[in-house]
Amino acid sequence: MAKWAEQNENNLLDFKTTLARRIEQYLPDEVLRNIEFVQVLRRFLEPDPANRFASAQEAEAGAQSLLSARQWLSDREREAEYERELEAYLLKLVDEETGKLNPHFAADNLTAVIEV
Repeated sequence: MAKWAEQNENNLLDFKTTLARRIEQYLPDEVLRNIEFVQVLRRFLEPDPANRFASAQEAEAGAQSLLSARQWLSDREREAEYERELEAYLLKLVDEETGKLNPHFAADNLTAVIEV
């Protein structure tokens, strides 16, 4: 971080505007194997707004999106992603103050009326 604090504004701007072309230098090998995901990252970092995703929805589910890149994940990567999603879901279920299922979690969630 100190390295960047010492840079002048022109150097930082140059780094930012060329990062999309050089992203491979900063990614681990396991990420580089997912070519589709690297392309998605490039679109996030693209300096020209016309070449970026038009919206968060397009980035998530459009053509050449995070969703399409997901199909190239290894089984281990998918399992880790599923574990994170499940953990986040379960954390929302229980109200930390009462220790009971959170009645505000989802109105249509039948388990919200069941006590832990």
